[in-house]
Amino acid sequence: MTHRNMSRIRLVWHRRDLRLLDNPLYQGLTTASHTSFYNGSSNNKDSSSQPSVLSLYVFDESSLRPRPSTCNPTKWDAVTIGPHTCRLLLEAVHELRSSIRAIGGELIVRVGDPAIIVPQIAHQIHASEVWWSEEPGTYEKSLSQSVRNNIMQLSCTTTSPKHVKNDHHYLYTQETRPPLPKIVQKIGYTLYHPDDLPKDSNEWSQLAHPKQKNNKKKNRQQQKNHAASSLQPPSSSVTTFMYNDQINLEQHDIVDVSSERFNGMSRIMGDFRKAARASTKVRSVLARPCHLQLPPSYILDGVDIGDIPSLEDLVKPLMGKQQQTEAAQTTTHHHRPLLGLDSKLIDRVVLSALSRQLNSDTTGVVDDDIIRGGESHALKRLHEFVNNGHAGTADRSLADVSGNNSSKLAVHLALGTLSPRTIYETVKERGEGCQWLVSHLEMRDFFLFLAFASDSQLYQLKGMPVGKKHVPPPWYNPAAATSGSSNNADDLNKQKQWEQWASGETGLPLVDAAMKELITTGYCSNRVRQNAASLLTKDLNIDWRAGAEWFQFLLEDHCVGANWGNWLYFSGVGPDPKNRHFRTISQALRYDPDGTYVKKWLPLLSGVEEKEAFFRPWDFITDWNDEVVVSPKTQLTWQDLQRFEQTGKLLD
Repeated sequence: MTHRNMSRIRLVWHRRDLRLLDNPLYQGLTTASHTSFYNGSSNNKDSSSQPSVLSLYVFDESSLRPRPSTCNPTKWDAVTIGPHTCRLLLEAVHELRSSIRAIGGELIVRVGDPAIIVPQIAHQIHASEVWWSEEPGTYEKSLSQSVRNNIMQLSCTTTSPKHVKNDHHYLYTQETRPPLPKIVQKIGYTLYHPDDLPKDSNEWSQLAHPKQKNNKKKNRQQQKNHAASSLQPPSSSVTTFMYNDQINLEQHDIVDVSSERFNGMSRIMGDFRKAARASTKVRSVLARPCHLQLPPSYILDGVDIGDIPSLEDLVKPLMGKQQQTEAAQTTTHHHRPLLGLDSKLIDRVVLSALSRQLNSDTTGVVDDDIIRGGESHALKRLHEFVNNGHAGTADRSLADVSGNNSSKLAVHLALGTLSPRTIYETVKERGEGCQWLVSHLEMRDFFLFLAFASDSQLYQLKGMPVGKKHVPPPWYNPAAATSGSSNNADDLNKQKQWEQWASGETGLPLVDAAMKELITTGYCSNRVRQNAASLLTKDLNIDWRAGAEWFQFLLEDHCVGANWGNWLYFSGVGPDPKNRHFRTISQALRYDPDGTYVKKWLPLLSGVEEKEAFFRPWDFITDWNDEVVVSPKTQLTWQDLQRFEQTGKLLD
């Protein structure tokens, strides 16, 4: 068969966009009229002019298996997708496959390297166009580039391709040049579309400070200040294409999320939000496809649709004994501990994720506190939280946000089972009481675009501080004494403090409860996340990236931009001009005044009646850890410390 008489075939590669509603990857297809999020009538487009569609999801092995840590690559391993995220990811993929099949399509599933698998599938089905979404993060952007280059390379030959696995690139012998597939790269992960945002430093500055635009002297000073606090492209930018001689960019549709695109973007969150609001409006929600046409049978007959793996299969490489076994079987990789932590702690996280899967799925027993993955669950939660009035009454500042004190939509945003624009449209219809959700979406956008703009700077120890008089803290390397490599007392102490913090054994109730909840469930409130980050970085001065990587492993709602951006922000080396320092005991007095949260997660406090014990248990409980990682006095504001020293009590 020649390429000329083949019908158009679109391959849709899903990443963190595991939904059909408001998914730009299905643009141009027969869709439901957007009168409801759940159903609607056809828009009656001529189906003969539309491409046939095959969808694909690849469980990326490099994200699921231990790899060298960003913080300490020679001594530690880390994992990009932890067990709690993995559980929700599997549930979302299962539902996506069912939803696609319900409208006549199919979702191919693979486990392996997307840079190899996506081009192979595109080549196998003779795809005339390949669509996928861009995501923030250096690996994520590099992977996208490798997929793009390999599609081009593989499409330029009819011979069986070979690949160099370590850098994802194909080696080939060119014989013929069939029509190259059209590459379409969209973005549906953000509230604002990058094409609609300001284009340069002056525009960012003028939109963020409109009242100063007519005062030339102040305006020049403002632009000077903005330049000092705006993003510049990294010194070494990733080349957009490796094989420019083979690619005519005009033939493709590729959204620009390069670091150069965001040159001049403000690193102050408030300025970013003002400029974004002034420059653009949120685009409309895209209707869901109501029918997909599969490629011809002579193409599908040779395609293995693939099974969705089990959670047990995906987390097996993380278990302590399995890691040691695999390390012993290879001469290319010695066993490095995951973030320097005891394998029993890692096993606890894995087993907890497995147990939550069993409780919510296999047994049929649904726990309301367990979030389920998938688009239908995301839309149901959005409807319940906003339309039932919970958004207007939620007390989001509490340490314990169980029930309806939190939207719990972060998981669905992270996996792309719900789009920010869908939330925006729902909130817009409900009025002022829900507007804080839009503010949170704008904050999330800031960190996502910061990740796009900063590339590898996002992961550097020095960070991207905005303070004019910023003095770098004396960061300690928690891996200095890993595997007995140092007998220095300070190194050993920092390793111990790191282990205490990561396992929730610092002796400070609010932080320990946060880490216990995170280990067990993959979730804790924003309030206690901030307190935990502050203790590690502002009090213990331990490399902030260690904390970011541990949260990356634990969080069920992990998102590269949001997680790493927030760690930059609260560690004092990011876009926070105030350089906040949380006093964790004083924070507990205000946001967990009756001890509800700490009693839930710390058994030693569960039966205690004396309220003072919730904030200084070392004075009341014999079995409490006497070795608090820092002096408790450092965890009190000046006012609270004065009260305690005068009255001997923290509570009135």
